[in-house]
Amino acid sequence: MNALSQIAPFLLASAGLEPSEAEAAVRLFAHPHTLLWLIPLFPAVGFLINAFFGIRLQRALGKPAVHVVAVGAMILSWVVALVCAVQMVSAPAEARLFHQLLWTVLDVGRGFRLDLAFALDPLSLMMVLIITTIARSSTSTPSGTWRDPAYCASSPT
Repeated sequence: MNALSQIAPFLLASAGLEPSEAEAAVRLFAHPHTLLWLIPLFPAVGFLINAFFGIRLQRALGKPAVHVVAVGAMILSWVVALVCAVQMVSAPAEARLFHQLLWTVLDVGRGFRLDLAFALDPLSLMMVLIITTIARSSTSTPSGTWRDPAYCASSPT
């Protein structure tokens, strides 16, 4: 039993969730293949925030605020990728393919089904780690306008 499964029910229960809801949340986030959708989500949200509100953020709070959004999105994505990497290294060789089905888009029958899903194998995990690390470092460099971090935050998506 890992530390997350020991601590999380107490924290979720203290937040007002029923014990069954807390246990379901722990089961959901205890498996890294259920977190795969977060890897592209964080940079996409960072891009949207900087693309639509970047100029307002820059005028109100200065250039560092725009960079915090871009770098923060990439760091969150990198952390999720690291969690997946740790879980993948500790998994047996035959179980090193993480697959997360988000939903079925089209099910015609007779064996044809169109799904929206994410899959992560060791090679694609290595590329995700490289891309999120490079994007993290490129968004932290000083730039001239609010657009630069928005473009950098969208690079791995």
